[in-house]
Amino acid sequence: MLALGARRSEIVGSGSWVVLEDPEGNEFCLMSKRIPAEPEPFHAAIDSTMDSG
Repeated sequence: MLALGARRSEIVGSGSWVVLEDPEGNEFCLMSKRIPAEPEPFHAAIDSTMDSG
């Protein structure tokens, strides 16, 4: 991202988060490492609770 024009923000990220700014100064966060996806049943359970409301 830095090679594409982003720069480090003055905001300090926490844990695995890194805060950067785009060339216009808009802040955005990136995770510094990949986290495995949740298993499919987890997502299905959340979707079913949202449909019952």
